[in-house]
Amino acid sequence: MGLTMTILVVALTISLFWHNVSTVKKWDSIHGMSTGLDAGFRIPAPDFFNPIYRSLRLDQYWAMFAPTPARAGGWFWSPGLLRSGEIREIVAVPGTQFEMDQSVDAEAMFKNYRWAKYKRRLRLKSYAGYRASYGDWLCKDWNEKFQDEEQLEAFNIYFVKHLTQPDHLPPRVSSHVVMRHHCTDPKLSKAIPVETAIASAAKKLDVQ
Repeated sequence: MGLTMTILVVALTISLFWHNVSTVKKWDSIHGMSTGLDAGFRIPAPDFFNPIYRSLRLDQYWAMFAPTPARAGGWFWSPGLLRSGEIREIVAVPGTQFEMDQSVDAEAMFKNYRWAKYKRRLRLKSYAGYRASYGDWLCKDWNEKFQDEEQLEAFNIYFVKHLTQPDHLPPRVSSHVVMRHHCTDPKLSKAIPVETAIASAAKKLDVQ
C-alpha cells in the first residue's frame, strides 16, 4: 500500500470514529459510573466529512448498546371474549386460556420479525389510527376458524412493560391497554366487556 493510500485510509478511519463518537448524547455517566463531565457535554461532529460520509453510506448511529443498553422491554397479552362468555388468549397462543403470566417468552408471541415490529408500532400513539383495521382483521381471522359459541365477540390488547433496574433490583412491571375492540359494534367497546368478563370470572373463582 502506497503512502497516499495509507494516509487516506488513516484519515477516513479517524473521521469515521470521530463522527460516530459525536452521536453519543450522554457523557456525564456511562454504565452508571460518573465521568466527571458536564451533562451538556458533546463532541462536535466533523461537518467537513459529511459529503464523503453520507455518499459512502457510513452514517451509522450508536444507539442499541451505547451509551447504555436498552432497559425497557415487554410483551403483549390479548384476552378475547367469546360468545360463550369464556376468556381466551387470541394472539400469543391462540385458543389457550387467558392468564397474566409474567414468565412468558415475549419473542415466541410473534410469527416473525415483521409481526413483532407491527405490534410494537401499534402501541405507539402515532400509529393509533391503524388499530381499528388490525382489530377488524383479527376478528375476521379468528371467526373464520371457530364457529358458534367460540366466535370472538371482543378483545383487548395489553402491553406489559418490563423495566430493568440497576444494582440487581427486581424489575418494575406495569401494564396498560393498547386497544379495545368489539367485533360487531365499536360503540360496545365503551362498556368494557372484556374487563367485565375477567372480573366476573375472578369473582367466581374467589367464591369457589
